[in-house]
Amino acid sequence: MNDPAPGGLARPALDGFAATRPLRRWVLRRVRGLVWAGVIVAYALLVFGWAWKAGDGSARGVWSMLAFASLVVQTFAFHGGLVLLVVWVVAAALRMKWAVLVLVPALVWTLGAGVWSWVRPLPEAPAPGQAVLTVMSANVLYRNRDALDLIEQVDEADPDVVVVQEFSSRNHAALEAALRERFAYAEVWSQDDAFGQAVFSRLAFASGPTVRRGGGSYHVPVIECEVEFAGRRVAVWDVHTLPPSGRNLIGKQREMAVALGERVREELERADGADAVVLAGDFNAPFGTNHLRELRAAGLRDAHQSAGRGRGGTWPETGPPMGWAPKIALDHVLFSDGLRCVGARVGRAFGSDHRPVVARLAWVRERGASASGE
Repeated sequence: MNDPAPGGLARPALDGFAATRPLRRWVLRRVRGLVWAGVIVAYALLVFGWAWKAGDGSARGVWSMLAFASLVVQTFAFHGGLVLLVVWVVAAALRMKWAVLVLVPALVWTLGAGVWSWVRPLPEAPAPGQAVLTVMSANVLYRNRDALDLIEQVDEADPDVVVVQEFSSRNHAALEAALRERFAYAEVWSQDDAFGQAVFSRLAFASGPTVRRGGGSYHVPVIECEVEFAGRRVAVWDVHTLPPSGRNLIGKQREMAVALGERVREELERADGADAVVLAGDFNAPFGTNHLRELRAAGLRDAHQSAGRGRGGTWPETGPPMGWAPKIALDHVLFSDGLRCVGARVGRAFGSDHRPVVARLAWVRERGASASGE
């Protein structure tokens, strides 16, 4: 009989437990190594993603791929932050004090804005009687045969202007008829691919609409119109940039972003230009990325970032597994100085792979008010 060991365990049982210790130590060393490798890779990607400035779209080859990689890092930073949160929990469980501390800035970097978007104070509501311009944007998906479901959300939002992307004459005739019943003014540029456009307005067009075809190496339409809002003119543009889904398209998307930034500056600097500019549509990139930096440099701000709850994700509206992931904010209503956003939200699914967005805008000062607001 084996000699009993302290605690009543037989000696072979203790010997077997002791034999697992080297294996456990080996596993723990590997896990700790993976944690530190994750920390190093995460910081390298984050620094690269925000430091790399994509050019004007003329670069090709490896430079174009680096621009795409930078956009991917910035676009999926929140998703990466959720992975880092798991790594942080593992590090805490293993009592890796330094790894836990080093990961905190990365978590704030990737998840901080998303968390803040749910708890931040929202801007003041418009004063009683103050005029509000409501703009709605929807990418209806050119092959979507259920786009008429959008009408219920249009009636709920009660917008003054609706801009539509991927408008197809083949699939959206019923949607067009329903919108024309609700809006007195319209401009439709339908195509049977992903770049048909349409604008519907309750406000009369003060000028335009004009369909501008992209210059350079891209030929994507942008409908530009001007409406009168509370005695002043607002330029409203329906925008759908090319998706960054290949080496050539990443450059063309950059070309379009650069050109849009220049057009906004021109419009606001013209002596007879509009008092404010609103760009609404599917920009195929989050507003904070380097790919859309020319729009920020032109003075545009994002409505949802200004007055919306949550991250404002609009894509992809699809089934699992992609549909389970946090959505990405690709659809925006952007506005220039002179306007402020008093409300913004993301709509519901309606058969497209995008959700619609709604923004409510008001003048910073009503016409005739002094700089002090008196």
